[in-house]
Amino acid sequence: MKKTIYKTGRNLLLFSALIVGGVIAVNHPLNVSAADTAAEENPDDLVASGDNDWESTDPVWSLYKINGNSNNLILHIKSCTKLSLNNASWKSYSNNISQIVFYGNVTASDSVSGLFSGYTSLTSIRRMNNLDTSNTTNFSNMFSKDPSLHSLDISGFDMSKTIVSGRSNMLASDTGLESLTLGPNNVLDTTNTTDSDAGLPDQITTGETIKGEHWKKEGSEDTESKTATELMNLYSNSVGNSRPTNVETWVPVQTGYRTSMYLQYVDASDSTQILYGSSSENMGTKSFDEGAKVKNSDIAAAFPNSYTPEDNNLYFKGYQSGNTSSSSDVITIPDHDTDPKAIPIKLKQLNPAKISVNITDGSSIKSDESFTIPVNYTEYTYSDIKTPEQELDLDNSKITVGKAAEMSLSDYLVKNNITSTNLNGILSAAINNSMTTKTTLVKNTSKTVKMYTDSDSDTTPVSIDAVYKKTDSGNSGNNNSSNNTGTITDNKQVIATGDKTVPLYDINGKQLTDYALAKNSDWRSDKKMVLDGVTYYRVSTDAWVKADDVYSFENGNSYVSVHHDKYAKLVNFKNVESNRGLRSSSDWKSDRSITLSGTKHYRVSTNEFVNSDSVYLYKPTSNNFNAMDSTTIYDDYGNDTGKTLNAGSYKIDRIANINGEYFYRVSTNQFVKVN
Repeated sequence: MKKTIYKTGRNLLLFSALIVGGVIAVNHPLNVSAADTAAEENPDDLVASGDNDWESTDPVWSLYKINGNSNNLILHIKSCTKLSLNNASWKSYSNNISQIVFYGNVTASDSVSGLFSGYTSLTSIRRMNNLDTSNTTNFSNMFSKDPSLHSLDISGFDMSKTIVSGRSNMLASDTGLESLTLGPNNVLDTTNTTDSDAGLPDQITTGETIKGEHWKKEGSEDTESKTATELMNLYSNSVGNSRPTNVETWVPVQTGYRTSMYLQYVDASDSTQILYGSSSENMGTKSFDEGAKVKNSDIAAAFPNSYTPEDNNLYFKGYQSGNTSSSSDVITIPDHDTDPKAIPIKLKQLNPAKISVNITDGSSIKSDESFTIPVNYTEYTYSDIKTPEQELDLDNSKITVGKAAEMSLSDYLVKNNITSTNLNGILSAAINNSMTTKTTLVKNTSKTVKMYTDSDSDTTPVSIDAVYKKTDSGNSGNNNSSNNTGTITDNKQVIATGDKTVPLYDINGKQLTDYALAKNSDWRSDKKMVLDGVTYYRVSTDAWVKADDVYSFENGNSYVSVHHDKYAKLVNFKNVESNRGLRSSSDWKSDRSITLSGTKHYRVSTNEFVNSDSVYLYKPTSNNFNAMDSTTIYDDYGNDTGKTLNAGSYKIDRIANINGEYFYRVSTNQFVKVN
């Protein structure tokens, strides 16, 4: 007997196509789980196929992805003979098979024992009437340990030749059965023989409701129910037993409800800040008894391999991806509803990784250019830092990466086959080498990225002490203002430094060694100088600061509120995004504004600014507004919501300036025009 497994591939399986106007149109029914026609199989979704030792050169079974998901498969079994566990070579995929469909005429062998046992994701088996069991004597454990199997129709099974042990545990542990259809030739028990029944569970727990301990004919009263043992006895082949002569569907008696729940990742310090997870975008649902108090450890067990963000290949900038809420935390399951409910999984913000960069220029002036990189930042790209214009001394500069021993930059370049000899190129390569490669899910598409992970929080993956060679005397400059060839103009403004000490320069562009501007300090400037293409602002008689090291701003106290549908990312004065943000509908006080890339930004914290596109300005007030009948209600963008206020008096708490128009706020995200 030969055994063949057919690999996945567009060119390895013939398929039907309809040529319309010169275009080949191929149906994709497997993206809809109800597809039952073999001719409509989509070869792009083929996972595996085989002949199962059935003396066939064509595949008699095939596995396909449902909706392109390789963890959710449908098994097609086509016309064949001698079906048994021994030739079910698809078994290695059993945990991912959710549906099975029988095509054509399939003949079972004398034993189908354990054929579909342990299929943990299996929810339905369709067209079972195509399976001929007239010569089968052993059905034991055929569907056992299939807890997700919701409905089963074995009414077409001929079990008349079943041996005494041949129905043992046929349905054992199938605790998700919502309906069981039986026919006159089914045998589930022999009442005078122990341990020979089909093992039908007494208590059934489905995805939506708890149904337990009794079974009844579909449509009958609860009072006419039977225990699982009584039902199996009814389908006994004992002498004198009066067996049903018609096909009957049996359903459990409902005793209570369950609530469908999905995981939602939220900020541990502010659970209203949702990072991922909605009723329409989540990693699947599980059901729990309504009103039950459930520990996080039990929730994690209910969502195996999908509880933490990392389990789902999800990563959020600056947040942990591994261990989340305490396992002993308890949530109360809400009442059953038609819509699934969220289980908040709290994620802590983690401190970033630090890249230590200390520079000694050719004049022995030291500067700290260190910066941080948020952990689990899937979109991180290296941004150049400022470096001296002198030549980098590779032999005297040192680097430490991770736990490796310190070495010179020249040795590091050789060891890691790095061709760049400038500090930014070396830093970029070193950071990339020290990061972890991860597969992440972005908008339902997998991509491979490099990033720092949970374990890199509060560590220094890369440390560089960069030394630059001395500048030739002809290029060193001096304090003689007569050497200056720059252009100086009047330019009165107020400027500020960021979170680093800022060096000062004389009129010739030479750095002053004894003076510097303190970090997060404000200064008045009266002159602007452009020297060798570099712009400087004067802050003292002969002290100039480079324009790139500071920012100009406008003073002005104001209140800003984040739009209701925004999570407003914060940036520094160089427009570099922070790992922090402002949650929707939150209010903040600002003391100044700056312009970045042509857009006004408001300062809400030291060296943290929010884009004006994400907020609106307002002034607090406490007053009443008298509405005329049918006064239009607007949202915080000034858009007509289609709703109106009835005539009456309403309390207002602010006057908002939205797109140059003034509005009173009468409720959360509800505004009326001042006029």
